[in-house]
Amino acid sequence: RGGGGGSYQGSASNSVVYGNSGIGNDAEGGGLFYATSYGCLVTSNSLTGGGNNDGGGISRADTYNSTIQYNTSSGGSGGGGISAQIVSNCVVHNNSFQSTGQGGGISGGTIFDSFIYSNTSPASGGTYNSRATNCIISNNTSGAGGGSYGGVFFNCDIVYNHSTTNGGGVYANIGTVLSNCY
Repeated sequence: RGGGGGSYQGSASNSVVYGNSGIGNDAEGGGLFYATSYGCLVTSNSLTGGGNNDGGGISRADTYNSTIQYNTSSGGSGGGGISAQIVSNCVVHNNSFQSTGQGGGISGGTIFDSFIYSNTSPASGGTYNSRATNCIISNNTSGAGGGSYGGVFFNCDIVYNHSTTNGGGVYANIGTVLSNCY
């Protein structure tokens, strides 16, 4: 398993992670892999290859007070911007997953107080099977689940998302919960 075009393990604080790439089967984290970020700008990173590629910008790391933008992932399973664990107080926008995987913005993880917008993916433009609290999920585009495919949402605004088939806001599968959402 390879990854972390910008950084593998450790942490990044008040940094710019820009223009890095991860290439190959089972690569993860075009920008950061297993590297927790605090107050970072993670932008224009990419991940290419087959297998289990996750996280064009960040994979398997907690992300706090950061902006994740313009990252891409092609091939693999999910997370154009982030394949997440914890995302808190972040802006995640204009990321894309360009293969059959899920989560143009964020795949998996637990998300708090974040703004997820203008991400694209064939399945789940904004988030994929994530747990989100106090988030805005807006203007994302997907084949199914424009805002999200599955997941659990508390006090979230899920608005102005688009799907070419089903679930413009949320494509609800078994276990999907929306509580006090707009």
